[in-house]
Amino acid sequence: MHNETMLLEPPKFYPWIQTAIFASFFWDGLFLVVACICTLIVVTIGLVQYVYINLHVNNEIIKHYLTWLAFMLPITAITSILGMLFPRSSTFLNILGVCYLMICLTVIIRLMNYLFGSRVKIVQYMVTNRLKLDPNVLPFCNILPKWKPTLSRICRVEKMVYQTSFVRITTGVILLIAVLDRSEKLHLIENYVNALNIISVAISAWGFEMLKKIGEEHLKPQRFGSFYNFVNIAHTIFTLQENISMILMKFDVFETGPLLTTEARSNYVASLCYCIEALILSISSLFVFHPKTNQMFNDTSSQGPTDEVEIPMLELERK
Repeated sequence: MHNETMLLEPPKFYPWIQTAIFASFFWDGLFLVVACICTLIVVTIGLVQYVYINLHVNNEIIKHYLTWLAFMLPITAITSILGMLFPRSSTFLNILGVCYLMICLTVIIRLMNYLFGSRVKIVQYMVTNRLKLDPNVLPFCNILPKWKPTLSRICRVEKMVYQTSFVRITTGVILLIAVLDRSEKLHLIENYVNALNIISVAISAWGFEMLKKIGEEHLKPQRFGSFYNFVNIAHTIFTLQENISMILMKFDVFETGPLLTTEARSNYVASLCYCIEALILSISSLFVFHPKTNQMFNDTSSQGPTDEVEIPMLELERK
């Protein structure tokens, strides 16, 4: 298989389409059609949500953040279906999808800070209500001690989420270079990349859950817990699915077929699954973005200064 990967490369667009749709590989053609239909529905739902946001959100800053989130699934679904149609470019297109997801990770944290007022307001809210940073999410359950809220600790938790942006894009570029250069150590590089991505996503999801616990109750009228889940699930499945399909390919669960290489086939399988999952998430997101169930719609006060008791800055910074 090693020599095969070095000698073969994925087909170009026209030969691939002719093989998948008009030749003997019926299932590949069927999967392409299914993914195209799912992507079309996802894009349609995203455009409907964009119209809803423009019509029903009066606050321009919130409108800006929600627009990024509304297009998260359409853009990642489009990069996935394009990767299925253009196998040679699938790794590059995957990186583009990852870049947009990384932007959405930043957007959701900034939206939380904006709705609270600032990081200072978040700490004031936690101190006033005697809340602590809770790292006890699966698989830790209740074995870890809770942390006293400070500005520095809030920033560290945010960095736990942000780090995956750097790691995921860096590993994607490294893998892309290895594929284009047809490196002799491609499989070894893939193993290291997969391991780093899994660790990075796990740390990011851990930080995400801690932040969600902070804002879930206070921002319940804004359905903020649902927004967090929405972004976290999309980010996790988009990142890990390719790694899982690559592992399955190593155990010969799927055949390379007309795509010729394990990398192209694993990207194809992961993209197909993501298009279907994006459709499910898009339908679910209609409830999150519905104007009647979310206070951010038609509410100019969904921002900034809250009425917590002022806490001295030195107390907020104290570790």
